[in-house]
Amino acid sequence: MAKAKKGSLLGRINPVSLGSTADASFMIEKVEEKNNDDFNLSYVNSTIDYLDLGIEDDNDKEKLIILESQIRFHERKTLQHILEYSKAIYEGNKIFANNRNGNFGKWVSHLGISRETANTAIRRYTLYKDKKNEKILELPGRIVKELTGKNKEHYNDVEVIEILNSEKPMLAIIDLKTKKKEEKLKNIEEKKEYLYQLIINKEGSIKRIQEEVKQLKKEYEALIVKDHQ
Repeated sequence: MAKAKKGSLLGRINPVSLGSTADASFMIEKVEEKNNDDFNLSYVNSTIDYLDLGIEDDNDKEKLIILESQIRFHERKTLQHILEYSKAIYEGNKIFANNRNGNFGKWVSHLGISRETANTAIRRYTLYKDKKNEKILELPGRIVKELTGKNKEHYNDVEVIEILNSEKPMLAIIDLKTKKKEEKLKNIEEKKEYLYQLIINKEGSIKRIQEEVKQLKKEYEALIVKDHQ
């Protein structure tokens, strides 16, 4: 590997767990980006093997690690903004609900936010408050609605965690629905079999009772005939 230039950013990077060149891990302790007011200070553990990606030049590697740090920084900021955005709409809705004037929709409209978007934000924050899982902030609106709408009771806590931890939450929901449907059908089939056997048993009992009644009638009629002789 080429030696880092004196004064360069890589010169301030401490190697972490350098088992081999192909398994290098770098830590940028302080990254200052003067051209971006939002990105003043950040920390990043880089586990990317840039040699494996064909990057041998230290300057290019340095730039990529800085970009990696920026991406992670702004990704965190994005999630934070989604949380604060959803919370603000949630709190606003509470105030209008307490005033009972029904003007929440007009309020968000003044803000340029559709009622559907506002409702999704409220549901997202409500779900986040309940589950305390950051992945909720990344969920598409349709999944947020699925986990907070009329189908909410269809998912227990374990299933919600399973959905949130899935790389593809919507596929996880579809799989869960399919399994539940199959289980329901299985239960229906089992119930049908039980009822069928019950009907057969009851019909058998009815036949036996009918035969007993028939025999009792014969005995009764025989006694009537005998009584008239």
